[in-house]
Amino acid sequence: MTSKNLAGYRFGAVTVDAGTEPRNRFGSIIWQCTCACGNAIEVKDVDLIRRRVTHCGCGTVVTTHHEAHRPIYKRWAAMLQRTGNPLNPDYKNYGGRGIKVCDAWQSYEQFKADMEPTFLPTLEIDRINVNGNYEPGNCRWLDKRGQARNRRTNHKVTIGNTTKTIVEWSEDCGVKPATILSRISRGITGERLIQPVEK
Repeated sequence: MTSKNLAGYRFGAVTVDAGTEPRNRFGSIIWQCTCACGNAIEVKDVDLIRRRVTHCGCGTVVTTHHEAHRPIYKRWAAMLQRTGNPLNPDYKNYGGRGIKVCDAWQSYEQFKADMEPTFLPTLEIDRINVNGNYEPGNCRWLDKRGQARNRRTNHKVTIGNTTKTIVEWSEDCGVKPATILSRISRGITGERLIQPVEK
């Protein structure tokens, strides 16, 4: 069971206010929370972390939209996890640096209404501005290659009068991105960066 301080974090429509001690008989901390509708509720830490409770439900806990098997639902749930769950391994790159999911998209139905028309199971959600939030106007569906071009850590390299990302240079010259990065770290510049590896 986690001992992480969840105060101030948001899980769906639920904002965590404070934890209560002692733990309950099962070892969980009971957290005092406020739903976006204004209702006060108490939720176990495990139910927050695993997103079993994301709003008060006006007295009834709502835990599923009956579409958990659908690829678009999985994209939505993963988006909420990496932005709102401090124990998620990707949290440091998203919620940990201030990336949020807009209020409207805390609802799966609204997310689906906005994004399903252009969705394909082979695509992943991508933010156009990589420092911006998940919200209408800043999100699109891309394949993994398109996502790679938009990573905030992706370097841009100028060779001659042409500037491209490392991924784009790699696609053009056939040299692996890792090889180009390694050459950059060794101080290599210019055309030598994209010379094919001798076998």
